[in-house]
Amino acid sequence: MASRWFLDEPIAPSPFLTSNYPFQPLLVSQLYYLLRSRADGRYLAARLRSSDPTAPQTGFLLVFRADYDALSYLSAHAPDVGDQFAVETITPSHLKPLLSRWNFQGLGMVQDPRLPDIEFFNRTPEG
Repeated sequence: MASRWFLDEPIAPSPFLTSNYPFQPLLVSQLYYLLRSRADGRYLAARLRSSDPTAPQTGFLLVFRADYDALSYLSAHAPDVGDQFAVETITPSHLKPLLSRWNFQGLGMVQDPRLPDIEFFNRTPEG
Protein backbone atom coordinates (compact mmCIF):
# COMPACT_ATOMS: atom_id res chain seq x y z
CA MET A 1 0.00 0.00 0.00
CA ALA A 2 1.39 3.39 -1.01
CA SER A 3 1.63 6.06 1.61
CA ARG A 4 -0.20 9.33 0.95
CA TRP A 5 1.78 12.53 1.31
CA PHE A 6 -0.83 14.99 0.17
CA LEU A 7 -4.25 15.86 1.53
CA ASP A 8 -7.29 14.97 -0.53
CA GLU A 9 -9.10 18.11 0.57
CA PRO A 10 -7.77 21.58 1.31
CA ILE A 11 -7.57 22.59 4.93
CA ALA A 12 -10.48 24.78 6.03
CA PRO A 13 -9.54 28.47 6.30
CA SER A 14 -8.59 29.56 9.79
CA PRO A 15 -8.05 33.01 11.27
CA PHE A 16 -4.69 31.71 12.56
CA LEU A 17 -3.36 30.71 9.15
CA THR A 18 -2.19 32.90 6.29
CA SER A 19 -3.11 30.26 3.73
CA ASN A 20 -4.53 26.78 3.56
CA TYR A 21 -1.24 25.29 4.70
CA PRO A 22 -0.50 24.60 8.36
CA PHE A 23 2.27 26.18 10.43
CA GLN A 24 2.02 29.69 8.97
CA PRO A 25 0.65 31.91 11.73
CA LEU A 26 -1.28 35.01 10.68
CA LEU A 27 -1.28 36.73 14.04
CA VAL A 28 2.25 38.03 14.35
CA SER A 29 3.00 40.18 17.36
CA GLN A 30 3.40 43.87 16.46
CA LEU A 31 6.82 45.25 17.24
CA TYR A 32 7.83 48.85 17.66
CA TYR A 33 11.33 50.28 17.47
CA LEU A 34 13.13 52.72 19.76
CA LEU A 35 16.47 54.48 19.54
CA ARG A 36 18.70 54.06 22.57
CA SER A 37 22.01 55.74 23.31
CA ARG A 38 24.96 53.36 23.37
CA ALA A 39 26.78 55.75 25.74
CA ASP A 40 24.31 56.12 28.62
CA GLY A 41 21.33 53.89 27.76
CA ARG A 42 18.80 56.72 27.52
CA TYR A 43 16.05 56.58 24.92
CA LEU A 44 15.65 59.21 22.20
CA ALA A 45 12.82 61.52 23.19
CA ALA A 46 11.19 64.73 21.97
CA ARG A 47 11.25 67.44 24.59
CA LEU A 48 9.30 70.67 24.71
CA ARG A 49 11.34 73.85 24.55
CA SER A 50 11.21 75.68 27.83
CA SER A 51 12.77 78.90 28.99
CA ASP A 52 12.72 77.53 32.55
CA PRO A 53 15.92 75.50 33.15
CA THR A 54 14.39 73.90 36.26
CA ALA A 55 11.42 72.45 34.29
CA PRO A 56 11.38 68.64 34.22
CA GLN A 57 12.90 67.20 31.04
CA THR A 58 10.74 64.09 30.71
CA GLY A 59 9.51 64.48 27.12
CA PHE A 60 7.90 62.03 24.72
CA LEU A 61 9.51 58.71 23.86
CA LEU A 62 9.99 58.47 20.07
CA VAL A 63 8.51 55.24 18.71
CA PHE A 64 8.99 53.94 15.16
CA ARG A 65 6.96 51.36 13.21
CA ALA A 66 10.01 49.86 11.47
CA ASP A 67 13.71 49.60 12.22
CA TYR A 68 14.59 51.29 8.93
CA ASP A 69 12.37 54.26 9.92
CA ALA A 70 14.44 54.71 13.08
CA LEU A 71 17.67 54.58 11.08
CA SER A 72 16.22 56.96 8.48
CA TYR A 73 15.32 59.41 11.26
CA LEU A 74 18.92 59.39 12.47
CA SER A 75 20.29 59.79 8.94
CA ALA A 76 18.04 62.78 8.27
CA HIS A 77 18.30 64.64 11.57
CA ALA A 78 21.48 63.51 13.33
CA PRO A 79 23.90 61.95 10.83
CA ASP A 80 26.96 62.92 12.89
CA VAL A 81 25.79 60.96 15.98
CA GLY A 82 23.86 58.15 14.28
CA ASP A 83 26.48 55.55 15.21
CA GLN A 84 25.99 56.40 18.89
CA PHE A 85 22.46 54.93 18.89
CA ALA A 86 21.15 51.38 18.70
CA VAL A 87 17.72 50.31 17.47
CA GLU A 88 15.79 48.39 20.12
CA THR A 89 12.56 46.44 19.65
CA ILE A 90 9.63 46.57 22.04
CA THR A 91 6.15 45.05 22.12
CA PRO A 92 3.07 47.19 22.76
CA SER A 93 2.53 45.50 26.14
CA HIS A 94 5.96 46.72 27.31
CA LEU A 95 5.50 50.33 26.21
CA LYS A 96 3.39 51.52 29.14
CA PRO A 97 5.72 50.10 31.82
CA LEU A 98 8.70 51.64 30.02
CA LEU A 99 6.97 55.05 29.90
CA SER A 100 6.31 54.81 33.64
CA ARG A 101 9.79 53.55 34.55
CA TRP A 102 11.55 56.34 32.65
CA ASN A 103 8.87 58.90 33.61
CA PHE A 104 8.08 59.96 30.04
CA GLN A 105 5.18 62.35 29.53
CA GLY A 106 3.93 60.17 26.67
CA LEU A 107 5.04 58.80 23.35
CA GLY A 108 5.60 60.25 19.92
CA MET A 109 4.66 57.85 17.11
CA VAL A 110 6.85 58.78 14.16
CA GLN A 111 4.70 58.71 11.00
CA ASP A 112 7.33 59.98 8.56
CA PRO A 113 10.94 60.04 9.77
CA ARG A 114 12.21 62.33 7.01
CA LEU A 115 9.96 65.35 7.73
CA PRO A 116 9.60 64.47 10.72
CA ASP A 117 5.86 63.90 11.13
CA ILE A 118 5.18 62.78 14.71
CA GLU A 119 1.85 62.09 16.42
CA PHE A 120 2.06 62.70 20.18
CA PHE A 121 0.12 60.80 22.84
CA ASN A 122 0.02 61.73 26.52
CA ARG A 123 0.46 58.95 29.04
CA THR A 124 -2.66 58.18 31.06
CA PRO A 125 -2.21 58.76 34.80
CA GLU A 126 -1.69 55.66 36.92
CA GLY A 127 -4.93 54.62 38.52
